[in-house]
Parts: sequence; C-alpha cells; structure tokens
Amino acid sequence: MKFPVVPLNKKKGIRVIFIQNEKEKLDVQFLKSFSPIISLYFAIGIVINVPESYHSSRVYHHFGKFIKYACPLLSVFTLFSQLLWLFEFPEKKIEVPFLFVFILQNSAYFTVYRSQHLIEMILKRLSQISKSLKYGTDYKKRKLIARFYCMLLYGLIVVYVISYFYSGQRRVVKEYLKNSFFFKKFLQIPENYAMLYRDASVCCYSFGNSLAITSTTACYTFLCVQTQALFTHMAKKIRDLREGDNFYPLFDAYNELANVVSLMDDVFSFSALVLMLNSMIGLFRVMYSLVFMQNICIENDFYFCFVGLYYSSVLLSIILSASETVQAGKKVKELIVSLPGIFPSRYQELKMLIAKQNIKREIALTLWKTYAIDRSLLVSALGTFVTYGLLFATLGNVQNQEKN
Repeated sequence: MKFPVVPLNKKKGIRVIFIQNEKEKLDVQFLKSFSPIISLYFAIGIVINVPESYHSSRVYHHFGKFIKYACPLLSVFTLFSQLLWLFEFPEKKIEVPFLFVFILQNSAYFTVYRSQHLIEMILKRLSQISKSLKYGTDYKKRKLIARFYCMLLYGLIVVYVISYFYSGQRRVVKEYLKNSFFFKKFLQIPENYAMLYRDASVCCYSFGNSLAITSTTACYTFLCVQTQALFTHMAKKIRDLREGDNFYPLFDAYNELANVVSLMDDVFSFSALVLMLNSMIGLFRVMYSLVFMQNICIENDFYFCFVGLYYSSVLLSIILSASETVQAGKKVKELIVSLPGIFPSRYQELKMLIAKQNIKREIALTLWKTYAIDRSLLVSALGTFVTYGLLFATLGNVQNQEKN
C-alpha cells in the first residue's frame, strides 16, 4: 500500500512530512504505548496531540495553562540561582558545570518545543507504517516498559535529591552561608532562610532539568525501538518474498520509514548532542567529586552514585538505541539492493524501482548533523572516561601527597 504523502517541504533545514489522508486508520495500541512519555512532555509544556494517548479534559486544559506560565518562571528562577551560587561560592569547578548543563538543556528544550508538531507527525507515520506492514507486538508490555523506564530514571533523581539533604556537601554549604556576605551582610537574611533558598534552588534545578532530560531521552529511545522493530519486521518480509510477489508495498514502506528516520534526525539531532554532552559533563563531575571531595564526608560517595547512574543510563540509551536502529535500516537497504540479483527475471524492473525511490540513500542518526551515531561512539566515550579517569586519579593522589 502506498502512503498518500505530498513532497517533503524544507523549512529552516527541517524536512516535514504532511499527511494528506487524516482519516487513514492509525495503530492505536502503538500510540497508547507512548502515553507515559507524552505525559512527561505535557508536564514541561510540550503538547503532543496524538489520538488515544491522553484525555483532553478540562483538568488537562487548566493544568496546561498553569504549566505554560510556570515553566518560564521556574527556568528564570533556576538560572538566577545558578548565577548567584556561581558568584557566591568559592568552589567554581562545581557550580560551572551545573550552569553549563542548564543552559545546554534549555536550548535543547526550546528545539523540541518548536518541533512538537513534528514529533506528532513522526508518531502518526510510524503508526500508519505499523498498520500497513501488519506489525504486531505486545504494546501493553511496551507501555509498561516505557513507564518503568521513565520512573526509573526520574526515581534516581528523586533519591539523589533526598540523599542531598543528608550529604556532607550540604553541611559544608550551610556552614559557608552562615558567613555569606550576600545573604547575611548585604540582604541581612537569616542563615536558615538562605539555606532554605539553596535547598529550593537545588530541588527546582534537579527536578526540572531532569524532567526535560528524561522525557526527551525516553521519546528518542522508544522512537528508535519502534523504528528498529519495523526495520527488522520488514527484513523478514523481504527474505520471504517469492518471484510472483508484489514488491511495491515493501518498497513504499521502506521509503516512508527512511523518511521518518530522516525526520527524527532533523528533530532530535541537536537534542541528542546536548544529552550526550550533559551526560559526559555529569559523569566527569561525579568523577571529580569522588576524587577531590573525599575529605568532606564519606556520604558524598553515596550522594553522587545516583547522578552517575542517571547520566550513564541516558548516555547508553541514546547511543545503543540510535546505533541499533541505523544498523537495522542498513540491513534492510542491503536486502532491497540485492533483490535484482535474487530475481533475475525482474532485474530491470527492480533496478528501476530502486533508482526511482532512491533506496540507496544514507540512513543515519547524528549528533547535530556532524557526527553519526554508531556503536563505535560508545567505545570512544568509554575510552574518554578511562583516559580522564586516570588523569583525575593521578591528580587526586598528587593532591593528597601535597596535603600530607
């Protein structure tokens, strides 16, 4: 079945797919499997209007209005707080990564916010392709996995914030704020209120920033999971083809799925880069804290473990899901290109069809259109961690020897 799609319209580098026939049946179960992720997006002001995914009730309408005004206010509050702590605290090496990650993540958030209608299109296109290929899977199970995945990632941040209140670092900050020039001498605010402001800023930063990171990571990961599953299902169908079978539906489906991958890259390539950078920065900060802040409290090791697990999960999710999707797409492309040799009697027909639909075009998911995501990226990241880990460990030993 050929999908009714008008030519791709290019606007500011984004390739947009317009659906002509909105009445075409969608795979509702697939759309429902994304409801946990869509709910997370809704909580940060990104509305994905996909049928059967969430209820447009009056409560959601009023909550959406509240989120519309609350998100910018929280962002301004968090940015102001991070700038304040950067100038207030003497340990700049800890506060600078926080500020840098916040600015990066907000830029990625605005990119996704402007592309929310394109995410809706991607979901609908994947739904229609699933329906046309008669791809069946346990979407209820996938929905549970998506919910568990989101809860696990966000749960790590919740535990991180709770452990922060019992950490040695918080006690050090509390002691510092007792003699703070800005709070005690300039604003003349009691130390308890200054510490309350510090705790509120940490909570807003942790919960707000991680909500944006978790929702985008989950959306990107599970879009890749569905795309990879469709490529794998398509490969099986191609292997089962016979001489007299109709090749056109599979060619059309592959062409549409390749367009979806290209659109995913247009929408999420910058966000994927930001998630990668934030994860690397977060992990380096954990490494730095464990090496150079051991004198604060043994609880610091426990305190930073949750951040390390969180950013490791984000990093692995992005690299593994994207690389496996690209590999699955390349395998299908190789199978289609080999069809003229498998069916010599239809050699010319298949050759013309492959050339006409541009089957040989590259399938790739990238980091901001500059670096292709593949399995080797994981090895490169691990190599970087090992290199800098040895460097940090050496510096830590030198520092301890100088103190002794």
